[in-house]
Amino acid sequence: MIWLLAAMMAAATVLGVIWPLGRASSDDAGRMAKAMAIYEDQLAELDRDAERGLITEGEARAASVEIKRRMLAAGGVEDRKTKAAGRVAVVMAALFVPLAGFGLYTQVGNPDVASVPFAARGAEQQN
Repeated sequence: MIWLLAAMMAAATVLGVIWPLGRASSDDAGRMAKAMAIYEDQLAELDRDAERGLITEGEARAASVEIKRRMLAAGGVEDRKTKAAGRVAVVMAALFVPLAGFGLYTQVGNPDVASVPFAARGAEQQN
């Protein structure tokens, strides 16, 4: 019975760690789409300002380059690869820890040892 309880607790812990990782990918896609829409609006506004003569040609070019740089940074492939590698590492750790604990217990632990009440442990009571 204790093994069933321990397995359920380990499964709940693993699920608690892995569950948010599945939701994060859809949230990231929505955030990236919103960010790209903002950057596109900024580029359109920059073009309008340049047409009206509110900013010079050089300022418009510099601002356009900066906005495009931010667009590349927001949708960068390297960031996605890094996030995916981090998620894999978290999942592997979440699965490895309970399995390693069970393996260590089967090698070192001894579930058949009889319990001894504290009152019967003279050496431990003196410390």
